[in-house]
Amino acid sequence: WSCGRTGTKRRAETQQRQWRVSFVGWLTGSERLAAIARRQQTTTKTLQRRFTRIVTAIPVPLATPLQSGMILILDGTTVVRRQSVALIARTPNAVVSWRFAARECFVDWFELLTTVEEIPAVVVIDGQKGLEKAVQQRWPGVRVQRCVIHVHRQARAWLTQHPKTAAGAELRRMVSRLLAIGTKNDARHWHRDLERWCRRHESFLRERTPHPAEP
Repeated sequence: WSCGRTGTKRRAETQQRQWRVSFVGWLTGSERLAAIARRQQTTTKTLQRRFTRIVTAIPVPLATPLQSGMILILDGTTVVRRQSVALIARTPNAVVSWRFAARECFVDWFELLTTVEEIPAVVVIDGQKGLEKAVQQRWPGVRVQRCVIHVHRQARAWLTQHPKTAAGAELRRMVSRLLAIGTKNDARHWHRDLERWCRRHESFLRERTPHPAEP
């Protein structure tokens, strides 16, 4: 007897292709692993396990030349925590190149940058020291911009959710405005407000916590 129900069974190669698409989308996009897991109705551990299998067969990046005068964005994405990262070079519109490494360091970043032949107009980085050194050695004198998202994230972490000082609370409100900057005029206004904040709280900024061993 049949229960009258029907179903479909996914072919193995179709599933593998879908996992690869998800993997590449995660590496080159901005969506977090947890968000992808929720959308696919699975767990982050399952995704990490699947992605680890894909990394064992490391793909070779296609040659995508950088057009002269374009912005180059450099960032690293953790593939397997404390074991593997993907170093990615991209423009605002497309991935230029990538490289897998054990961790972010000068040597691996420089190796990646040697695959980019054109000199970018501006390089956007997250402030990682090895990356910054590699950029300056690869393209001496190139303009370097600190990624605003990373500045915003780090500043909020330092200031905490509820700063205990008036200066901290005021600065946190200013930091929250960073992501709304869209023009040079916006940037000038924000920088002017920061300078005013520094002047208002100059005495506070000069304070230092004495070392416990000091009298």
